[in-house]
Amino acid sequence: MLYRLIRTTLLLTLCWSTLSSAQFKEEWSVSQPYLEWGHSLYDFNADGTAELTKQFLNYFTAYNGADSFRVLWSLTAPNHDKLVIDGQYELNPGQGKRCIFTASNSVDTVSTRILSYKPLSVNPEWQTADLPGFYSVISVGELDSIPGRDVVVGINQYVTASSSYRSKLYILNGLNGKKSYESGWISGYMIGPYTANMDEDPEVEVLLNLYFATDTTSALRAYSFDPVNNVLIDEPLPNGFDVSSVYPNPFNSTVTIPITLVRNSEIDVRVTDINGREVATLFSGMISAGKHSLMWDGKTASGISATSGTYFCRIRIGNNETVRPMVILR
Repeated sequence: MLYRLIRTTLLLTLCWSTLSSAQFKEEWSVSQPYLEWGHSLYDFNADGTAELTKQFLNYFTAYNGADSFRVLWSLTAPNHDKLVIDGQYELNPGQGKRCIFTASNSVDTVSTRILSYKPLSVNPEWQTADLPGFYSVISVGELDSIPGRDVVVGINQYVTASSSYRSKLYILNGLNGKKSYESGWISGYMIGPYTANMDEDPEVEVLLNLYFATDTTSALRAYSFDPVNNVLIDEPLPNGFDVSSVYPNPFNSTVTIPITLVRNSEIDVRVTDINGREVATLFSGMISAGKHSLMWDGKTASGISATSGTYFCRIRIGNNETVRPMVILR
């Protein structure tokens, strides 16, 4: 059996090597410093040919492949450890694209600066002050009625005292970089923000993924931005309620089921075994809007400790039901 596996692996490797050599031919190869990397994502001079872009620490260089790879554009961030181009965006329709860069520090201090350049310019059109953390994601969208698209930035900061992360959200005016909005500190490590119109209303939503190291749970949150009152507004949940991951899972004595309701609702929460038999009823009745936590002590309806194994928490509101698996380890 082992011989057949090895023989099959060698044959597949040989076939792939033959196929690869037939399809792809190396045009050139150059050495580069460790951690330097290159890509060809952008056409900075709008000649129809993507530039070879090289990034190394706090240096950025673009080479013109249509002109013998001569240096087309070069930037540096002398007061930062790293300089990275995030993307090219049309921040003001009809005025051409702009390049958004991040200049960050992660050695002595942790900070991120956002800069906007006109392609091939050596000076930024605007830049922020150093923001207190390392950036997560940058998204561009029209969140308000002010001319110019908005640059939405997520920042993460590690808190040594609690061995956890906290995050912040910034909304910048894409034309001048002025801060339209700064959130307070949000508990959890943020992956996002992402901007898109995800429903039928005219507003663009801001989507955040938040991860919590203290209990290994996570949450997905959607907001819309109210520029008049300068606040983020919680978007209604698709089914009127949301159930985060139960924790701890597996558990020995007690498990917590976090539930968020958009409005006052009649709710039914039951535990079943893998065969669908009801084990316990945790709640049945009216519950107010907001965030709640239900507990299950691992006991059946008759007060007997349930045996080790997989169980299911079933949360039903009207015709909508959410199921979360739970594992008891005795």
